[in-house]
Amino acid sequence: MKRRMASLPPVTLETFNEKVLAAKAVTNEAAAKASYEKTCHTCNKAFYSENSYKNHINSSKHKQREAHLRKDGDNASVQSSAFSLGEPVTKPNDNDVSKVTENLKSATIEEKDEDVDVDADEEHKSEFSPSHCLFCKIDSTDIHSNVDHMRKDHGMFIPEQTYLADIDGLIHYLWRKITENFECLFCHTMRNTAQAIQTHMRDKSHCRIAFETEDEQVEIGQYYDFRSTYDDEDGSSPESGGVKVNGNGEDQGWETESSADSDEEDLENYRGPSGAYEDDFELHLPSGKSVGHRSLAKYYRQNMHNYMTPSERAARQLAIENGEIEEDKARVRNNHHRAITTRANGGLGMIKATEEQKETALTAERRERTRAQRQENRYIARVQKANNHQKHYRDPLLQ
Repeated sequence: MKRRMASLPPVTLETFNEKVLAAKAVTNEAAAKASYEKTCHTCNKAFYSENSYKNHINSSKHKQREAHLRKDGDNASVQSSAFSLGEPVTKPNDNDVSKVTENLKSATIEEKDEDVDVDADEEHKSEFSPSHCLFCKIDSTDIHSNVDHMRKDHGMFIPEQTYLADIDGLIHYLWRKITENFECLFCHTMRNTAQAIQTHMRDKSHCRIAFETEDEQVEIGQYYDFRSTYDDEDGSSPESGGVKVNGNGEDQGWETESSADSDEEDLENYRGPSGAYEDDFELHLPSGKSVGHRSLAKYYRQNMHNYMTPSERAARQLAIENGEIEEDKARVRNNHHRAITTRANGGLGMIKATEEQKETALTAERRERTRAQRQENRYIARVQKANNHQKHYRDPLLQ
């Protein structure tokens, strides 16, 4: 029916039976591979694939152990023959061999379980220490030294440090997030172990706290105290006025002229610093100064303090035409180096040299100056790059 629906020609019964037998053979072979299990009694190890068992049998470690056991067995047989001559030799039964095999299998499985338990205990054995770095194994003297180390070496910036109320709790929360959840602090990537997530954060430069979205801010908001930034204070009641106040110190919704006047007086008495505001190309600070945009830097660099007005320029031009003052001549500089006279440009070292020799020497000096200037620029760029190599930076004033 399926072949008819797919518009395929019919097949004979023999062909169909051959395909069924081939599919069963493939299934049986896969099941045999999946259920494969063989034990090496010499090394007390169990193998669940034929390739791994063959590789182990051909390994030098297995052969050395087998030769060592054979040698020990020969020595033991010689000693037993010396002290027990005439004793009958008994062959082990099949039941004894099967019991020994089962005991070896159970022993290998129990050893594996014990190794897994020991590794898990070692992973969770580490305890929290405020002076221990979250990204490496460095242990500082106190928590402030630890925070300073993480900021300098790993670039971890703690946002809103002015309003941070519980730094111990914040570091403990980040430590649990790394060691228990195996989660990256910045991109929230998950790994299998704490060492793996620490390596991820160091390699990706993610040694920083995510503080961009509202959910990320709420996540660590319990360790901050922003009450000092609130404009109004709760619990204040007017000292005078004719409004009836209930037992809780709150009025009953009535507003009189005296209360309105007191509110206006409070607003007039409060003269806080005016906030900073900005337009398209300038930032106006509360101090009264203005900061210009970097795109207009070429205009800000111009010095217009000593520039003459149009009337002064007209008077100067008239004085020059009348001959009262002389016009300033433009300074012409043929060379851009500090030396007034070089060896190739009229110096005493090439008095008897020809013009061709002077030109060659001048070209060589110019090439040498260019090379020295290029080397100096390369050195300055390398120093500036090293001083400006900082992984992460956030200005608290621009948050």
